[in-house]
Amino acid sequence: MRLSFMFAPATIAIALSMGGAATAQRAFASVDEYSIPSAKTLSTDTVFLQPIRVGKAALPMAGSTIPASGSGDGCTSQPRSPSNYPYNYWDGWKYNLNQIIGGAFANIWNYSPWVYPTNGDFASAWSLLTYDHGYGGDDGYAQVGWIEYKNGERHTFEEAHDSGGGIWYVTSDFPTYAVNTYTYYDTLYNSTTGVISFRVNGTNGAHTWVSQTWIPGEAQVSAESADWATQMPGGYSSSYYHEDLFDSEYYLGGWKHFPSNAPIFTAGKNGEDESSQFGHTTPTSNNLSVWDKKCYY
Repeated sequence: MRLSFMFAPATIAIALSMGGAATAQRAFASVDEYSIPSAKTLSTDTVFLQPIRVGKAALPMAGSTIPASGSGDGCTSQPRSPSNYPYNYWDGWKYNLNQIIGGAFANIWNYSPWVYPTNGDFASAWSLLTYDHGYGGDDGYAQVGWIEYKNGERHTFEEAHDSGGGIWYVTSDFPTYAVNTYTYYDTLYNSTTGVISFRVNGTNGAHTWVSQTWIPGEAQVSAESADWATQMPGGYSSSYYHEDLFDSEYYLGGWKHFPSNAPIFTAGKNGEDESSQFGHTTPTSNNLSVWDKKCYY
């Protein structure tokens, strides 16, 4: 979701002077990543996992014979018809402070949904930086997370876009993390240099990106599907099959939790209310879980 946070022209001019071509891939340099504490890594951090979720990764995968999923979670059949790819849907939450923010991250469950078997169709979950804007427009954003295509093809991806520009997309910086594990996905912005960078489980990506048209003022953490016929990550049967967007945080002078009243968006590409199709928990101060109401697992 790419959501109107406006900056003075002088501010934009300063930002533009800091970057090069929007689609160029830049080698990682000395960038202030706002120093996410080393304790916030999957191997050492358990404090942000609610007790009911402890042991979730040890559960068997729900359906090993799902033809379009390939990795074993997810619906046992196509959840909705017909396919309308490409048409995006989201189930997640956001926080906008009308100030420049330095990052967004979350501890996200690597779920494997049912993906409609057409080229390019996908489901994903991610952290994202953008600015306040409406639905259906050509708006800027940067994000990192997991993505799954047909037949279980999975990647850890980085993506960014400027209004009027192409999509910058990288899958070579990070390994593909195992299904049914938690991973921290961090999208970071350095307000001094204008550089947007990406970090996964405490490791910096090799590529960075500089926006030519926007400055981040909003953090989002969400699941996404690119088709009515593709499962939104998460199953409704129990918390064990939800898509967890845990420890959702934004950076403003320090890392801060999404508040429990942060807006939730359950919507289609043009802002349609899709709450009849996709569900979510009542959020705690920094945890939200989502699911597809048509999918038991």
